[in-house]
Amino acid sequence: AMRQVFERIVADVDLHWATMNLYYYSEFQGAKGIESLAERLADTNPQLSEQLFHHADDEFRHAEMIADIM
Repeated sequence: AMRQVFERIVADVDLHWATMNLYYYSEFQGAKGIESLAERLADTNPQLSEQLFHHADDEFRHAEMIADIM
């Protein structure tokens, strides 16, 4: 069932573009939220903050990869 959905998305240029933009937006906004949380936790929980910064970096890289594809 999912394969059919993906095939339909890829076959429709406008839908494919919209989907890629949605993925980019989700990754980028998620990274910003994680980064903000990491900044707030830096003083009270530095270990968790560092892990969250690494996670945010991963999400920013995902957004960049999607942007490169587009």
